[in-house]
Order: sequence, then structure tokens, then C-alpha cells
Amino acid sequence: PNGGTPLTAGCTAAPLQQGQVYTEQQIQTAYGIDTLRAHASGAPVITVLDLGGGWLPSDLKLAGKCFGYSPPQVDQMQGDGVVTAIGNAIEENAATPAFTSVVDAVLAMAALTGVSSFVAAGDSGSTTCGTSVSGTSLSYPAASPFVTAVGGSRLTLGKGNTRVSETVWNDSVYGQSAAGGGALSRVEPRPAYQDGVTPQNHRAVPDVSALADIVPGWPDVTDAALQVVGGTSGSTPLIAAATAQVDSSEGTAGRPRVGLANGWFYKAAAQPGAFFDIRTGSNDLAGVGCCQATVGYDCASGLGVPNWAILPAALPQPG
Repeated sequence: PNGGTPLTAGCTAAPLQQGQVYTEQQIQTAYGIDTLRAHASGAPVITVLDLGGGWLPSDLKLAGKCFGYSPPQVDQMQGDGVVTAIGNAIEENAATPAFTSVVDAVLAMAALTGVSSFVAAGDSGSTTCGTSVSGTSLSYPAASPFVTAVGGSRLTLGKGNTRVSETVWNDSVYGQSAAGGGALSRVEPRPAYQDGVTPQNHRAVPDVSALADIVPGWPDVTDAALQVVGGTSGSTPLIAAATAQVDSSEGTAGRPRVGLANGWFYKAAAQPGAFFDIRTGSNDLAGVGCCQATVGYDCASGLGVPNWAILPAALPQPG
């Protein structure tokens, strides 16, 4: 359960009262986002693309009331399907070379224009394809070298909402076949930013991680009710939103946007304290022997969890 204090909320709901969720404020404190926001300038723009799943303005209003922020402005437009094709995850072994080459090219062009792309590494551990493929397997586009793949962690908070411990997210011990995605790609070669980090010649996933545990998990307001959600679909938006805050400050200072964040992340990992290193736990759900957390980079948690109080200072200067 949620052992962090203080826990403040402007609403009452069973998941809050039973300690089944962390509030946004608790996570921001634990990961240094409070410090990031205090020193940031400008206002990040968050774009919500509704591709038909549906949403209620009243849910956004209730979430804002619960956790003390103004509901975002959402402009709804008809999608053309391109975002769906990029965002939907498929098994890497099912992605044809023609498909991955096109998507990789689009993602590379997006990075060149300053767009940062973040993709959930998945919730099936090191075996996204299950038993249909021998050994480890990944999803695509998480395996693309032109995105930041985000894995999952289990976070324990204490007094002052400080981090007490953090391990690889793996719920198999609780009878659930769920863990943060991560392994070596079978298709994509090792990108230059991973040189010296992993000795293998293939792309390693994930790049970073954040809270993905189901309990305590993320609070999600749906149909006027606060519910508990978990998985890398929770950790990924957090990393994206924090990067957007850095982007906003860069734009206000007249500097270019971040674009593909991986070059920044991997270079910054050499700086003490830039990441909360996750050294315990495994994302192995099928007994394939991969992947185990260790000191530094690993395919169970990537570089670890960004420490947003320190990481922005390690952003390379343009030039």
C-alpha cells in the first residue's frame, strides 16, 4: 500500500483511502519533478489525440479537483490513422522490414524536427510474444532506435514522499503475468547512443523506467470514478510530460527542442545522481533467463528512473 506522506487530495475515493494509488504530487516529489517545475520556464503544451476511445470533460474536471490542477484544454479533431499506425504496438517478429523501415523513417524525421517520441515497452516482460517465439521477444515500435522505450518499476515511498526502494516491476509473485517489457531486439541494430552501454550488437530495450506497478499504482478517473491503473502505459506519459517541461524551458531560452531524448539520457547517465539506478528484480515471466536488474544499464529497467532534479542540467548545449 501507499506508505508515502503527506498524501493530499481534494476528493474521497476508495483507492485513495485504501492506499492503492499514489497521487501525482507524491510521484513528482519522489522523482524530482517538483524541482524541475520550480526552475522551469514557459508552459508545456500537451496535445491529446482522441482516436475514438471516448472521454468525458467531467472526468478531466474531477481529476483536476482531486489532485489540484486545472483541467487541460482538449481540442478534438478527426485523425487520419497515421498516429494509430505509429502508436499501436505489434510483436517485433510480426513487423515486416518494409513496415519498420517506413515507421523508423517517420520517427527519425519527427526527431529532427524536435519531436520526442516515447513508447511503452509493454507489460509482458522479456517475452512479448509469449511461447510463440523461443526465448526473449519485444514489441514494436518500442524496439525502434528512434524512440525512447519506457519500462516499469515498483516504487515504495516513505515520509516526505522520499524513495525508500525501487525494483523492477514484476507482478508474477502476486499471481499476475505482468512485468515491464525489456530484452534485446532481434531486428534493430545497436544504435550509437548505446555504444559502450551494452556489448551486444542489437538494440536494447528499455531506455528508462518509472512507476508501473498496479498497487500502489496510478489514479485514473473514468466514468466519474477514480480507479487504479498500472503498466508501462502509466510510466510512459510521466517521462513524456517531464521531458515536455524541459522542452518548454529550452524554447523559452531560445534553444532548440530536445527531439530524440536518448542521446541526452545515455550521456547524462555518467553523471552521478542523474538517474535512480534500479538494481534488484527481474522482468522474466517465462523462465527464459532474462532480464535481471544490475548496477548501471540493464534490459530489465534501462538506465533506471530519471532524476528530474538533476537531469536537465546535463542536457547538451546546442552547437
